[in-house]
Amino acid sequence: MSDLGINLSISVERVAMAMTIAIVSGLLAGIAPALSAARMPPVEAMRSN
Repeated sequence: MSDLGINLSISVERVAMAMTIAIVSGLLAGIAPALSAARMPPVEAMRSN
C-alpha cells in the first residue's frame, strides 16, 4: 500500500474517554425509566402496555 499521509492511530486515552462517555450516557438514559418503574405499583405495571 502506498503512504497517503493519513494518520490512523488511536490513543488509549481516546478509547478510554469514548468508553467513559458511552457508559455514563447509558447510565443516565436508564435512570429515568428505572425511577418511573420503581414508583409504579406492581399491579399497575403489569396492567399497562
